[in-house]
Amino acid sequence: MKQHQLHSLANILGAFNEIGEEHLQFVLRLVHLVKTSISTREHSVTALASRLGLGEQTFRRRVLHATGKSPKQLILAIQMHEASRLLVEEPHLMIRDVALRCGFEETSFFSHAFKKWSGMSPMQFRENRQADRFIKGVINDKSVAVNDKFDESADEVVDF
Repeated sequence: MKQHQLHSLANILGAFNEIGEEHLQFVLRLVHLVKTSISTREHSVTALASRLGLGEQTFRRRVLHATGKSPKQLILAIQMHEASRLLVEEPHLMIRDVALRCGFEETSFFSHAFKKWSGMSPMQFRENRQADRFIKGVINDKSVAVNDKFDESADEVVDF
């Protein structure tokens, strides 16, 4: 399994260590299915269960057992994770477009859900994450410059 898949899954679920190996493939398949279904708004519990060839009650039990979350909680977590990614990686998108791509018909409902999930509005989240990226880039550039200077003077370093 690819490392980025595990990292993404851990971010979405918040408790990756609790997922047993026997449930991992099911959860990864479900996350992929939700991500590909949200923009077309075909991500209801009924629709997902059907696409996986499971009855709705079996689907609910299996998701709860595998993740510790209800299907609706898992779907919302995936939507919020995708929204946070879009807000940062595609800053040209308007908030309403992010909401639509994440399966929300109403921008106000999306904004309320996102604020409840992240503690800030989508716009604040975008601004904070872009500032974080800028600061990290500046720090990384400066640390490279400092390391280069240190490397140049490595002969002058004395061990104590």
